[in-house]
Amino acid sequence: MPYQIVLRQHVPGDIAEILEYLASKSRDAARNFAANLDPSLLFLAEFPGAGGLKHFRGKALSGIRSWSVSGFPNHLIYYRILQGVVEILAISQGARGMARVLRSRV
Repeated sequence: MPYQIVLRQHVPGDIAEILEYLASKSRDAARNFAANLDPSLLFLAEFPGAGGLKHFRGKALSGIRSWSVSGFPNHLIYYRILQGVVEILAISQGARGMARVLRSRV
């Protein structure tokens, strides 16, 4: 049985920011990202352990994993696995320093 996907409060803003940026470069890229995001999240609902475990300092960030959006290897979904839930903490361009962002969201 698939896990439930739960988006944290800031995630819709993350998605909007990415779509806005991609659309400024290429409308096709933005459409492609939007089309691939849901299947990527559904994959995590089926296989939550698929994402790589991240190593951040501090206990609050232990257990956080990342998985790229299909077709966008630099855009990562940061999440943690809870009881029956895949909690999406952030979606971001992978080059960003995420420890500070994630600390404010856990």
